Amino acid sequence: MSQEDKENILRKIYYNEDGFGSINETYKEAKKQLNTITIEDTKTWLEKQKGRQTKAYKGFNSYVADEPLEDRARVLARPYRNVERLSEVE
Repeated sequence: MSQEDKENILRKIYYNEDGFGSINETYKEAKKQLNTITIEDTKTWLEKQKGRQTKAYKGFNSYVADEPLEDRARVLARPYRNVERLSEVE
């Protein structure tokens, strides 16, 4: 099969509902459909994709609130660091 056929199969697998997997996951699924696809074909194709994340973000965390406005309640519940300073302003 041609390189274009390989790329079409990889595109269908990577961009389907269950897609956006790792190189190995994409390769295994493609290998089931076309026996001549290699891991190098998969790596080369994925490197061409613009939306491909190559490195994990450093220093980012996520927080999911259990109920509405919970994250705001956490901020409001924090004790003031400079209580003396606040009382002087009043």
